[in-house]
Amino acid sequence: MHQKFAWTKKYSVGVAEIDKQHKEFIKICNGLLDLAKEKSFTLEEVKIKIMRLGDYALYHFGTEEELFIKTKYPDASPHTKAHLQFRDKVKDYIKHAQQKI
Repeated sequence: MHQKFAWTKKYSVGVAEIDKQHKEFIKICNGLLDLAKEKSFTLEEVKIKIMRLGDYALYHFGTEEELFIKTKYPDASPHTKAHLQFRDKVKDYIKHAQQKI
């Protein structure tokens, strides 16, 4: 089984709001790991956790992309492209989870 994620200063991007959101991501991911460690869980519980992760990812990417525009972030284009790819994966996971329930 995978180890839980732990926030360290090396993950900080130096923007309080983004760091706060990254910490929330870690919390959500750790919640999925906790669920996976349980001997018994329902597909509904998995679906709820995946949906939470997906919803939060979409919220977070929007926040980051707004900051890219406001700050004229020089690496915005490749970072936004990575977000788009991850959005597609998140949507696939959510779709898969919804079909299983």
